[in-house]
Amino acid sequence: MKTLNLLAMTGLILSGGTLNAQLADGLNGSSYNGLWGLDRQPASLSLSKNKLEVNLVQFFADVDNSYLRLQGNGSFQLFGFDRRLTADTEGSAMAGSLSQDRSVTGQVRFMGPSVGFRIGKKNMLAVTTGARAAFSGTELDGMMRFFGVDTISFSQNEARQLDELRFRSAALAWSEVGLNYGRRIDLGLRARLHAGISAKYTMGAAGMYARSGAATLSALTDSTMRVEHIDVEYGTSDIDALTDLSGASDLMQGSGYGIDLGFVFEWDRPATWSEDSVRAARNKYLVRLGVSVTDIGWINFKNGSTHRIANGAVDLDELNTLEYVDQQQAQADLSSMTLGDANASRTANTLRMQLPTMVHASLDVNPWGCLYLNMSASLGIDQGLAGVLAPSSASVTARVETRHFELGVPLSFHQFRGMRLGLALRAGPLMIGSDKLGGLFGLTDVGGMDVYVGLKVNIGKR
Repeated sequence: MKTLNLLAMTGLILSGGTLNAQLADGLNGSSYNGLWGLDRQPASLSLSKNKLEVNLVQFFADVDNSYLRLQGNGSFQLFGFDRRLTADTEGSAMAGSLSQDRSVTGQVRFMGPSVGFRIGKKNMLAVTTGARAAFSGTELDGMMRFFGVDTISFSQNEARQLDELRFRSAALAWSEVGLNYGRRIDLGLRARLHAGISAKYTMGAAGMYARSGAATLSALTDSTMRVEHIDVEYGTSDIDALTDLSGASDLMQGSGYGIDLGFVFEWDRPATWSEDSVRAARNKYLVRLGVSVTDIGWINFKNGSTHRIANGAVDLDELNTLEYVDQQQAQADLSSMTLGDANASRTANTLRMQLPTMVHASLDVNPWGCLYLNMSASLGIDQGLAGVLAPSSASVTARVETRHFELGVPLSFHQFRGMRLGLALRAGPLMIGSDKLGGLFGLTDVGGMDVYVGLKVNIGKR
């Protein structure tokens, strides 16, 4: 009998492939978001109640998944301590098409010094700076199904298809400078259209993607095992350059462009006084309907490369000898081992990564006074292997909104399932919140965590 450590094998295939291997819902729809709302709705500039906004800092981090969870027991357990890690295997299959619902996703957003200002009564312009990172791992059904399986046993001349090794992943880190414009278009005394567009210059720090099919593992003898039918695609930027940084310019391994576009239709409740145009424009709205698309664009990494290993084969003992000297040498060694030629796997000497494009829709209702109800949905668009797949989500948020104070309670659904409870607060210039407080404090299972904070100075009223 020959025993193979499955986790070690997974690591070998993944490292051989790469060798370096959601959005805040708490204050959704707020009229005071302005700059903070640009990540989801470019028209938030036009909706802003401020004449001038100066963002000092905004930070958002989120990690989520749909197949592993820390199981809660209804008692207070901060950060998931003393919980049991479980895997959701319901509905998973070892054959057939893989599901993008089985995923691990994460993102970090940082908005640096940014300013937005009104030009007249109907226009607002903003210049923004920021840095972002995102990753996704999808089609994890096989790996998830065998979570916790440590070994696989073989007899001589026996073979097994390793569906556990099928996966798809991508990661991207970049900084950006944006020019943003919002305009209000009056359609009547009670109706308005707000439009917004953002154009961004992107500077890539690192990017990668990888996809692995189900290889076959054969026990040729009691001491020799062979991996066959290897089907791997991967691309990487120059990761080695990040290990020897001499300045900020070394983080600019690539460049590209991005664009966001959004519209919000606004309908006022009937005016309680004479409906002249000035007073009607000041009247509180009854409903807002919004649509937008964000992060249409790409980043080209000039020193990157893409590779494809099709129907490759290698003895497991030989694969174990693979050592990392530098990125190019490791790629050549892997190609030589599996295809017999150091250059056979290389398909391009550049890497082009797509930004994590999303489509958003929202309904915001103001039934009375300072009480609001927002319903939003965001859909991640699959742009192929060389793109991070942003997680789809939906949320329902009740909030209290005034100029200097705001409180929101969101119920969100990652991948349109698995309800999470959150809480967000804005007090003067400070904003803080989380969309996953239930998991954080042990009220629900923990499938992910997030936090967002911000500091922004608002000056004047429009």
